[in-house]
Amino acid sequence: LQRATYTWPAAVRVYPTVLYASQAGSNQAPYNSWAKAATNIQTAVDYAYTPATATVRLWVASGTYTLAGRLDIGKALLVESASGPSATILRRPTTDRAVFLAHARAVLSGFTVQDCAKGGVELQLGTVTNCHIINNAANYVYGGGISVSGGLLVRSRIANNSNTPNDWGPGGGIWLSGGVVQDCVITNNMNSGGYWYSTCAGGGVYLSG
Repeated sequence: LQRATYTWPAAVRVYPTVLYASQAGSNQAPYNSWAKAATNIQTAVDYAYTPATATVRLWVASGTYTLAGRLDIGKALLVESASGPSATILRRPTTDRAVFLAHARAVLSGFTVQDCAKGGVELQLGTVTNCHIINNAANYVYGGGISVSGGLLVRSRIANNSNTPNDWGPGGGIWLSGGVVQDCVITNNMNSGGYWYSTCAGGGVYLSG
């Protein structure tokens, strides 16, 4: 009689339902405490396992995060600042928007999104809530502050954004072609310039469709 034993490394992997990101973290997976927090928010987003029946949350510590790449939230994940929008800032001063949401259960909550050169946020699906989308300057994009083609933008402030195209670029603050904008403050946004007036309109909100 002979017997054999084989050990399969990492046969079972347990994912946390609460993750953390902080510039002061040690960047140690599974990012399940402030001490082990991911130093890059996207790293924690990508790591998060989001089953259909669980609510998975990513807490982000206060600070100013200058993003090297666009923050893509394409899964059922609640990304929430620990200290609110006045203390937690996302910036993307070159090449692309700061944040992209594309899942029905994706949530961005409690951030300021500012100083973005190609518009602040793109919302295709999901929810943006309790956010300040401010001081973004864009051209050749839909919505200098935020582009909303689906999902819900709620209880947020959209202010001091601009879209100054040479020929097209509708919506200084918001370009809205779908979804819902609810209980938001929209103030002091601008759209100017452009050859085609009809596509360079809507200083605050441009409604399409």
